[in-house]
Amino acid sequence: VKQHFFLPPDARVTIDDFHATTGDKSRREGHFYSDKAPGVSLLSTIPYALLVVERKLTGGELPDVRVETLDPAIAAAEAAPTPADREPGDVLIYNPAHRVALWLCRMVVVSLPSVLAGLSMFVLLIRETTRTIALGTTLTWLLATPAFGYACGLYGHQLVAALLFAAFALVVLDSPARWGVRGRGLVIGGLLGWAVL
Repeated sequence: VKQHFFLPPDARVTIDDFHATTGDKSRREGHFYSDKAPGVSLLSTIPYALLVVERKLTGGELPDVRVETLDPAIAAAEAAPTPADREPGDVLIYNPAHRVALWLCRMVVVSLPSVLAGLSMFVLLIRETTRTIALGTTLTWLLATPAFGYACGLYGHQLVAALLFAAFALVVLDSPARWGVRGRGLVIGGLLGWAVL
């Protein structure tokens, strides 16, 4: 993989150090890899990095996870295992900063694009129908379909739907004269490409 994507020699696509904290993984030749498409994770690095920088500058708590063991002897000795060494029944406890980081990533990467896709849908429909039908259809899609549930989680499903609809709306609504044919093609192609990623 390193040769194909021109990664520096020390870069890794493995999640060996963090595999114990997720179920979304696969194992091959002794290494763990994420089994999800990388688009949401790649976009999430931006708000996550901003949160970590803010926390370091202000002295705030950084995202972390610990293990709460069910073994009374280990608990009494206050020698909790690492996430990779946890036993069946041990529980992962994520600190508040970790939950804030997940919330921030979800809001920026999934929820915000979903709202923007809803606005695009409303604008597209208002050109073809009445304001009431456009608003009702948009709210039905946003609030009464699986779109709402997926927009409230850090999943790729809703981001893909938002990107595909945004590309469709640009094809239908936007004039090639605004950005030029090449610029418009780059934006639409970028949206479609990221939906695949």
